[in-house]
Amino acid sequence: MQLLHTSSLTDDALSSYDRLMVHSGLSLEVTSSLADQIWAEVLGELERREMIELVSGKLSHPAGARIVRKYSIEN
Repeated sequence: MQLLHTSSLTDDALSSYDRLMVHSGLSLEVTSSLADQIWAEVLGELERREMIELVSGKLSHPAGARIVRKYSIEN
């Protein structure tokens, strides 16, 4: 089930959500499953746009995936 229409979002909106989730993961021990599902959809769209590359793991489990980003993760 798709929760978000990621194809209509801008590159900046998608990468900003990814940054938020990365920083949240570093600060929090637990994130919500809804936030993780949305993050997986965002990462899928970023991969389709060739803004990230999945090195290992699965986008459906982003916290455990190794991902190369073609943008800075810093704010």
